[in-house]
Amino acid sequence: MKPRPLTAALLTLACLWAVPSLSADDKPKDGPKGKPTAPPPPSAGQPAKLGSLTFNTAYSARFAVFVKGSRAEPVAECGERVYDAMMKWNPHFGPTLDEGLNDALIPVFTVYSRADQNSFKTWYFPILQKAGAGPDAITQMQAMWDKISGTQVSLDAGTATELKCFQRGTFLNMESAKNKNDAMAPFRVHNMAATLQNFYLDPILKSKEGAADDLLWLTAGFTFFAEIRLGGAAETHILDYETMPDPKDKTAIKPQSYADGKHWPENVKKLARAKKTALPVAKILQINMASLSPDQLAFAFAFQDYLHSTPEISQKFYDYLHEVRAKPELPEINGLIKALGHPDADTLDKAFWEFLKSPAFKQ
Repeated sequence: MKPRPLTAALLTLACLWAVPSLSADDKPKDGPKGKPTAPPPPSAGQPAKLGSLTFNTAYSARFAVFVKGSRAEPVAECGERVYDAMMKWNPHFGPTLDEGLNDALIPVFTVYSRADQNSFKTWYFPILQKAGAGPDAITQMQAMWDKISGTQVSLDAGTATELKCFQRGTFLNMESAKNKNDAMAPFRVHNMAATLQNFYLDPILKSKEGAADDLLWLTAGFTFFAEIRLGGAAETHILDYETMPDPKDKTAIKPQSYADGKHWPENVKKLARAKKTALPVAKILQINMASLSPDQLAFAFAFQDYLHSTPEISQKFYDYLHEVRAKPELPEINGLIKALGHPDADTLDKAFWEFLKSPAFKQ
């Protein structure tokens, strides 16, 4: 068996649930503002020399893509399609992100072999130091580099100016990913969604130390939701930075999937039918790396599915999320209950569990 790719974006990635392609009814619905104007298709640029590697390039409305080993245009297309879907789901997403980027393009670096990943490391690590990463962060990244297949990257101002892009972006190694040549390959979709979601959540994630670990339902839960709904499958493990000081330490790789990855929604439905195993929303909001299990991660995705199940619920949720982002502070159970229009936690739990048991919740 080929090694499964791993990502360390928000602590995520690689070969896990196999979910059939989605029907038209499962595709993201237009948000309250309707369909945005489609951006022009990505255009190929001149080859770029980064260290010892020469990358094909492509530029789209919001992405600067550098690819070694394949065409760059499909990667840019994926970024734009994920962005478009997130703008439909969250009416506040597009204006907020565009204002923050201020016309700068998000860099996406993609390779298709472990050898090229190691060559990219030689170019990237000195840049990471220039970008302000401390010795501990560098050591941690060095320990993980051979195990990951995707991570968020930081560039220093000089490199970003030279490449004509934003100082934060993402890196992917598609060597072991399924459907790696498809624009909307699940692995690629997951990382694009993680990058964009983290941009939007940035004030919240910076509002409290350890916030990323406290918000797995909103970070990893959302990127699993996007990966499945847009890519048609999930291929993801989660890699815990904090418990991986030793490169040989396997405890950092958490068990994320059911043995039968094709029928996991049925498993969640069974759990939701029994009061003893139905996970309350308050518990979902408390999921963290220390206690993460396949059931918990499945409930986190399922809750995101519920939050996007109707335009009304989605609008209420994203209005609340935008409010806490502006403060900034972490979303919490009482605020979420009120925002969604429920009188108490029991009523919200019942609505969520009924959704899980209904035909609306499916693969």
